[in-house]
Amino acid sequence: MNNIDRILGVISMLSVLVVAVMTIMSFSWISLLLVLVLGIWVLGGLKSIEIGWKGQLLSLGERMDALFEEGWRWIPFPFGLKNADCRKQTISLGKLETTTKDNVKVFVDGSVVYQVEDLQKYFNATKSDLEKWIDDTRKQVVRTRIRELEQKEALNMHDDLGKEMEEALLDQGSEPTPALSLTRRGGIYGIAGNVTVPASGSIPVILRVSNTTPIINQTPIMMVNPTTPQNIWLFPVVFFSSLAPFAINSNTPKRKYASAKAKRKRISGFIMNVLTFVINSFRFVLGAA
Repeated sequence: MNNIDRILGVISMLSVLVVAVMTIMSFSWISLLLVLVLGIWVLGGLKSIEIGWKGQLLSLGERMDALFEEGWRWIPFPFGLKNADCRKQTISLGKLETTTKDNVKVFVDGSVVYQVEDLQKYFNATKSDLEKWIDDTRKQVVRTRIRELEQKEALNMHDDLGKEMEEALLDQGSEPTPALSLTRRGGIYGIAGNVTVPASGSIPVILRVSNTTPIINQTPIMMVNPTTPQNIWLFPVVFFSSLAPFAINSNTPKRKYASAKAKRKRISGFIMNVLTFVINSFRFVLGAA
């Protein structure tokens, strides 16, 4: 969906609301307060997602499947947004000292480049837990394997060690859906395959590892769209229809109500249309996700 269309759709909705309030109510402190409250509610829903980041929609603090790309988004209360950095990031594993079979010390270093792909699973763990798990797995595999080899063999076993690293990671995994994509850099080791974080420490984050280039956007995004229209210009039509009763008395001069019953009926109709506006705003947020 085009961002400009989204912005123009929001402006159209706000224009409808302001005109409706001005035509049905006199300029009293009550109408001013109502417009002020709605204005704060609308402006408070403007959220920014930085370049390279993604956001997951929240409903009263509960995560939903809808995802948002970078840019400005209108997500009013009770909805919220939880952002994650989906750019390529590097974890430096540092130097690992170990001893070969012929008692020669060797050093293994390197780094892992990763990228978030599945926010739902990524938010179930912390970055420190992820880094610790990768580093601990590397230490276990590298030290165990190199101790079985002589110096010359150890320095020429890049592919074999990478395969064993893969098997060690796969042994701790159980699900095929990736939350991250990773690739190794430098050092004597390599890692490959689809793996998951081990069950220990309650870290259900799922990883995708490769020897070359990170795989980007492999996980399909679940779309929440309770509204059928795909073009945001249809949303102002919905709002115009929901606020149509506002315009009924726009051409009649301001006068006192004939009875308390008529006044209550007019106020209740106004409240119902404001509620309709709010409900359609929520539908707009979900439909734009």
